[in-house]
Amino acid sequence: MNRRAITAAALTAGLSVQTQGFTAAPISTGTNASTVSHATTTSEPEEAARKTWRAVIKNAPAPGEGCFHVSYPNVAWESTDCKVAQPRMHHAPRRPTNGAPAAVGNGNDYIAQSQGLINTAIGSFSISGVTSETNVRENFFGAGGILGPNEYSLQINTNNNGQTNACNGHPACHVWQQFMYATDYNEKGEGALFIQYWLLAWNATCPSSWTTSPNDNGDTDCFKNSKYAAMPDLPVTDLGNVVLVGTAFAGTGDCIAFEYGNPLSEIWQFCTPFSFLEIYSVWNQAEFNVVGDMDSSQAQFNQGSEITVILGIDGINNGSLSAPACVGQIATTGETNNLNLGTCSTGVAPQLLWGCNKKDACGGFIEFTESLPLYRALPPINPGPCLGCIAE
Repeated sequence: MNRRAITAAALTAGLSVQTQGFTAAPISTGTNASTVSHATTTSEPEEAARKTWRAVIKNAPAPGEGCFHVSYPNVAWESTDCKVAQPRMHHAPRRPTNGAPAAVGNGNDYIAQSQGLINTAIGSFSISGVTSETNVRENFFGAGGILGPNEYSLQINTNNNGQTNACNGHPACHVWQQFMYATDYNEKGEGALFIQYWLLAWNATCPSSWTTSPNDNGDTDCFKNSKYAAMPDLPVTDLGNVVLVGTAFAGTGDCIAFEYGNPLSEIWQFCTPFSFLEIYSVWNQAEFNVVGDMDSSQAQFNQGSEITVILGIDGINNGSLSAPACVGQIATTGETNNLNLGTCSTGVAPQLLWGCNKKDACGGFIEFTESLPLYRALPPINPGPCLGCIAE
C-alpha cells in the first residue's frame, strides 16, 4: 500500500459526520478509559457490522444543540447534560525571543491553507514509539497548565487574523477559535470536549461572561469557553485511535466531535446553537496537533516517539479538487510539544469528505511528521596509552 493510499485510508477510517453538523448521543459521566470499547482485532462479520453501524450513524438526523454520545452497536443518539468548564486559557502564540527551546507550537507548526473558506477540519494521528507523555510548565514563559503525566490537549485551531461582527467595532480586534479535547480539564480523571472563543486585541473591558487575558504585546484579549461534553481521560498511547472534528456553519452553529476506537466504537459531540464569532466567514487556515494542557505548557513525549499528523479540511468555497497549501513556521496556539517537525505533504482525498458529491465542496489534507530521536549513550572512550607515565 503506497503512502497516499495509507493516508486516504487513515482519513476515511475515522469519519462519521455530516456536512451540516454531527450526530451523536449521551455521555455516561462515570465512564473511564478502561470501560471504553477498544477492540484491536475484528472478524470479517464484525467488521461488516461496524461498517453498517457507521453508515447508520453517519446518516442519522443531527441531534442539534447540546452534548451527545453513542457507542457501538447502539444506533439511537442520546443526549446528556453539558457541564460548565472553568475559564482556563489556551494561549495564542507568545513567540519567544532568541534562546527559547525548540518546540512544536507557539509559532512553529504546519497549517493547512485553504483556497477558500473552511467549514470542517478533521484531525487524526499515526503513532510509533509513544509510551509516555508529561505536561510541564514552560519556564521560558513562567506559565502554568495542568501538569503531570498523561496531561495534554488536542487542538484544532482556526486562523487568528480575521475580523467579524463579533469584534463590534473594536478596530484592532481579530477572532480566533479553538476546538479542543483536554485531559483533567475540569475534574480529575475526566476529559473535556469543548470550544474556546477568543476576541484578540479587544483592548477594552471584556464583554459580560468573557474573561480578560492580557497578552505579551500589551493588548487585552478576551476569551470564553463553551460548555463541554464530559468523556474519558484517554491515555496518550491511544492517540492513534482518535479523530477530532470541528465544524462551523452559518445558521447552524459550531460543533466539535471526538471519535475513538480501533475499530471505531465511541463518538462524543458538543454543538452550539449559533456561532459566537461567526468564524465560518473568515476561516481559511487550520492547525491540528497534540500539545500542552493549558496556559502555554508543553507536552513532553518520551525519546523515540514518532507521530504523523493528518489534517483534512473541507469548505463550501474550495472550488475544484485541489490540495491545501502546507505552510510552515506558523501556528496559532501558545501550547507546545517537545517534538521536532519533519516534512509536510499535501493531497486530495475526495472519498474522505463525504465524496465531494456537492458542487464546490471537496476535501484536501496535509500530512506531516514530528518526532524525538532515541538517543543512545556512547561507549566510554579508550584513553589509550599514557604518555609520560612512569613505568614501575
